[in-house]
Amino acid sequence: MPGVADLAGVLAGTGGLRVRDSRPPAEPGRRVQVQLAAAPGHHALTVGRLAAAAARAAAAPGAPGPVAVAVLVTSA
Repeated sequence: MPGVADLAGVLAGTGGLRVRDSRPPAEPGRRVQVQLAAAPGHHALTVGRLAAAAARAAAAPGAPGPVAVAVLVTSA
């Protein structure tokens, strides 16, 4: 994806990506967490929004409910 230098598993050693489906008694849904490094010269907010949209679209098929995406953007 333009503007992404790499996945950056900064928090909790996730390797940059975590996907979880909720379990009862929680409402059905899928939670996606993406940690990435923005490439030099790219605006972090723009990169984060594009990454969130791409992650949501990729995670939607087969999801047990709505997909919620959180993106953490760091510098490369």
